[in-house]
Amino acid sequence: MNISKQTNNVLVEVSQVDSGYDEPVTVEELKAHLRINTDVEDTELAVYITAARQQFEYGTNGRIVVPAIYKQYCNYWQDVIRLQVGAVTEVTSVEYYDEDDALQDLASYSTDLTSTPALVYVPDFDYPALSSTIIRPIVITFIAGMATVPSDVALAIKLLAGHYYKNRESHLVDDLKELPLGFQRICSKYNTGLIA
Repeated sequence: MNISKQTNNVLVEVSQVDSGYDEPVTVEELKAHLRINTDVEDTELAVYITAARQQFEYGTNGRIVVPAIYKQYCNYWQDVIRLQVGAVTEVTSVEYYDEDDALQDLASYSTDLTSTPALVYVPDFDYPALSSTIIRPIVITFIAGMATVPSDVALAIKLLAGHYYKNRESHLVDDLKELPLGFQRICSKYNTGLIA
């Protein structure tokens, strides 16, 4: 998931760096849900699971399901930096490019990972000077994703993956806007309100 956003003159970009985790729904679970008894379409079903999980993350405005490493880039210092995806479990570093375009660690910061959005508090001090050549010189590296996937989230992914499977040949571009109602309701429950 890549996000670019400008809020209150703060230019923010979030990009996924790495995810070494499996999808929250297995092909076998989806096959049981759809009552499929062959292995012929396993590769296609795996694609539908990934697409459904990504749509869930998009439909919830950034509630990350599969744990992954993310980087958020900001263009200037703030006392409180809002991380623009949900389910943040750890902030691993806050770095910045200095006047000489050298990457430096910010030694002192604190976090609130219990809220959505998760917050990084930068102490009120004389902020280090930032690079004038790098557009977003502040880099926050963090991990986001659900430690345990709730059963209704797994169900939403199965509902949408099943919808993709059952309607794989019949969609026109305009038809892709329609999502199963159960999927939409579960997305509403987990909506972060972060990405507009």
